[in-house]
Amino acid sequence: MYRAWTQSEYADVVRLRNEGTTWGQLAKKFNTSKENARAAYRRAVGAKQSAYVKPSAPLVAVLDIETLPMTIYAWGLWDEHNTIEQVITDSCMLSWAGKYLNGAQMH
Repeated sequence: MYRAWTQSEYADVVRLRNEGTTWGQLAKKFNTSKENARAAYRRAVGAKQSAYVKPSAPLVAVLDIETLPMTIYAWGLWDEHNTIEQVITDSCMLSWAGKYLNGAQMH
C-alpha cells in the first residue's frame, strides 16, 4: 500500500541508506514494507530500478513456459507402452512469459 512520505523522511531514508542501513531496518524505522522503503529511496534520489544493477553484472533472463498435455488412447494407467498411432493430440506450448532479472518490463 502506498504511503505518503514527508521531505524530512525522504532525506532520512537517503542519509540512512547511504550510511549502510539495510532495507529491513529502514522499513522497521518508518513502519512500512521493504518495497515501499526502496521506492521512497528511488523517488528521493531520482533513480530507476535498473540503476541498482552493476554494469558488469551478467544479463540473466527468466522464462516461464506453460504446455498442454498430450492426449492419447490407452487401455490402462500403469506400465503402458503407447505407440504414435494412439496419439490424439500432441503436447504443445500454451503460453510463455519472460523478463530480465532486475528489469521492469515483462514480455
